[in-house]
Amino acid sequence: MCPGLTNDLQQVDDSRKTAIINRELERLNIDIAALQETRLLSSGSLREQDYTFFWQGNETEELHMHGVGFSVRNSLLPSVEPPSKVNVLSIYAPILSSPAETKDEFYEELETTIREIPATEQLYLLGDFNVRVGADQESWPHSIGPFGVGKLNENGQRLLEMCSYHDLCVTNTFFATKPQHRVSWCHPRSRHWHQLDLIVTRRPSLNCVLTTRSYHSADCDTDHSLVNCKVRFQPKRIHRSKQRGHPRINIARTKMPDLCKRFADSTEEALRDCPTNSAEERWNHIHGAIYNSAMDTLGRRERQNPDWKARNDAQRLARRSANDYWLNLCQSIQLAADCGNIRAMYDSLKKAFGPSITKIATLKTASVDTITDRGKQMERWAEHYQELYSRENVVTTASVETNSEKPSTPWPAGKLLATTASPRRSSKRARVPFYITTCTSFYSKRVYPEAQCGFRAERSTIDMIFSLRQLQEKCREQRRPLYIAFIDLTKAFDLVSRQGLFTLLQRIGCPPKLLRMISSFHEDMHGTVQYDGSSSDPFSIRSGVKQGCVLAPTLFGIFFSLLLSYAFIQSEDGVYIHTRNDGSLFKLAHLRAKTKVRKVLIREMLWPLPPDGSMSPRSVTAAEKVQVDLRWGYWVLKRTTLSV
Repeated sequence: MCPGLTNDLQQVDDSRKTAIINRELERLNIDIAALQETRLLSSGSLREQDYTFFWQGNETEELHMHGVGFSVRNSLLPSVEPPSKVNVLSIYAPILSSPAETKDEFYEELETTIREIPATEQLYLLGDFNVRVGADQESWPHSIGPFGVGKLNENGQRLLEMCSYHDLCVTNTFFATKPQHRVSWCHPRSRHWHQLDLIVTRRPSLNCVLTTRSYHSADCDTDHSLVNCKVRFQPKRIHRSKQRGHPRINIARTKMPDLCKRFADSTEEALRDCPTNSAEERWNHIHGAIYNSAMDTLGRRERQNPDWKARNDAQRLARRSANDYWLNLCQSIQLAADCGNIRAMYDSLKKAFGPSITKIATLKTASVDTITDRGKQMERWAEHYQELYSRENVVTTASVETNSEKPSTPWPAGKLLATTASPRRSSKRARVPFYITTCTSFYSKRVYPEAQCGFRAERSTIDMIFSLRQLQEKCREQRRPLYIAFIDLTKAFDLVSRQGLFTLLQRIGCPPKLLRMISSFHEDMHGTVQYDGSSSDPFSIRSGVKQGCVLAPTLFGIFFSLLLSYAFIQSEDGVYIHTRNDGSLFKLAHLRAKTKVRKVLIREMLWPLPPDGSMSPRSVTAAEKVQVDLRWGYWVLKRTTLSV
């Protein structure tokens, strides 16, 4: 509303500037507009063709400075009168160079006005705040959104502190508009655009705001652009009290003939004096006569649940008690986890999840028929284990010849016995197990891949989980595809080919004496099945390693490691990692050198037992090829492929 320039400055008509504003507001379809720097004295109003203007400025004796106002569409004027549930304030804040006392006085007066407005009513602050709130949403998560502009200044600090205290938010920063639609004022010297004109509302009312943006096309002879905010008000539901109805009649007593006769007589007597003036009066008389006669004769119906209040109180108390129980249990679990009391934590978890349900499956024949006879169930168990252990798996000669060669420096067995046995108190029977275990551990270290962590000294599942997580993080950082195949084998320990195991031990350089000791533990083995207090006939066991034996994990680890080396003998699928040993960890350009660089292939990660693990090829096709060769006597029970 700045005055235009004419030849005679004494005859400038400030009020007629409202006609230009009226035209622009009508063109942009604005209902309510807040005006700043009106520079009009005192207070007043002016009605234009489509809008009515209200202003408030300095006193008559003061200068023509500052001033605020409103322009309201004429059709909305009846809604402006109190009482109103929506409060709109027009704000013009001091500029950045104003004295601190002026700013303190302004914000104290503004906070006093906000406190006087109830929290249940909506509040909108529109105007030129002369602040820069910036884009630091992490520091002010409830006051500004993710689409702020520029950096925070001193005035912006004051405004955001007030918004945080009164639960207000700047709507300009919550909508993903174009960059030119987020700013409203251009600095005259630097020509940088800033966001000075803001629209502030309560945080709970933010869902009513549809959008907030700037319009640079509004021509009102001002250096500030028009900031438009679209708001959809939700009408409040009005609850009206219902008129108390009449008590209900006990219609169950109509089955008594004497009461029915009394009701008919009383109704006939009450309808003798029926008025004849109008139909409404006659209906009211008939309705009242019938209801009163029925109430006097049949009586009032009693409540079927007289203790409903007590029942509701009991249910409420039960819900509160259950809620307190679960809260206390959760707090005890969290406290035990924080203190490192694992036993107490698992005991509390058992209370939360309850006892484990033991599922019992029915025993079926090979033709999927349920067996109920005890004798036949015993026969079925014996048949199952005999089929499993009596079958001898064979490893082909080509698979054995393709695998590892003999080590160049065999283990000195005599020296091992001298260091592990006492000359006086140790017997041959006591030295043999330790001798075998140490020798097999020595040969397993030569055969095991680096990724083997099951039953291996100074290795654990934690190492493989850490390596797998690091691999996933690095592939995500470098945006490389990673496919992980989790593999589980069927009856891993029970399907080891003994002939193939002994042949492979001989191929990797196992001494004949040690090999004869190991084979003697597995020859002429027989087993029986015990079920329901009875035992089956003995049957021979021709495959697998001995369950529970200290040698079983090591022997199986050697067998499975050679199996993997055969499976990937012609495969280069996996994840290659470039490393250096000179300490230049953070200079990525050094990894492209031809010297001092070592490539490491990561393909399999085996934990916690040798038959279980994961493999990391580079493509889906390679992941589909990861399978155990059937010529080694194994088949995959379950394979799950994940892409990261």
